[in-house]
Amino acid sequence: MVELWDDCPAVSDHSEIAYAFTKRVEQLFDRLNARQEKGALA
Repeated sequence: MVELWDDCPAVSDHSEIAYAFTKRVEQLFDRLNARQEKGALA
């Protein structure tokens, strides 16, 4: 089972692009979670 799409062999030729995209998505989720936690504390 592939958990991250950049682990898929189909994108192995472009793994740097896939990794950069995945990191950006992770950063977005981190910011959204931090904002949600901040809102829950207010």
